Amino acid sequence: MRPRAEMVVLSVRASRAAPPGSAQPSSVSHLVVYSRKEPVPSRVLIVDDSETVRLKAKQTLEAAGFEVIGAESGTTGMAAFREHQDLTLVLLDLNMPGISGLALLEWVRREKRDHTPPVVMMTTEMAPALMERAKRAGAAGWVIKPFNPEQLVSVAKRLTRAAGNE
Repeated sequence: MRPRAEMVVLSVRASRAAPPGSAQPSSVSHLVVYSRKEPVPSRVLIVDDSETVRLKAKQTLEAAGFEVIGAESGTTGMAAFREHQDLTLVLLDLNMPGISGLALLEWVRREKRDHTPPVVMMTTEMAPALMERAKRAGAAGWVIKPFNPEQLVSVAKRLTRAAGNE
């Protein structure tokens, strides 16, 4: 969980009697600012063309306290990445129609942002050449599907914590 500071501003206006020689009363403003930190779940984007995989990953991560956004293709994944500037982790399927997970990873790394979240590839592939290409492109990890729910949560927690989001 990453903290979110919430500011509550209370403005109090008090009137005083008019100073000597003035027709208008003076006004004094007091601002009281309270700040508190509320836990906000880390936000994860899952991009996978399999609805079953997206649903299982979503349920697994939400049960662990993450907020999850799903996208069914590389194109919708790009749109979700652009829309949500506060992502703390991205999980990408490797083989999708249209824009592949590797192409999306490379695009994510080229995007100029204040914070680029870690990206983990989620795939059935285990080819060393693909793993190396993903690593060179900036992938933080490689999860083999079908994934173990406990391991997925562990990876998500470790990467969001390492990125300063917990």
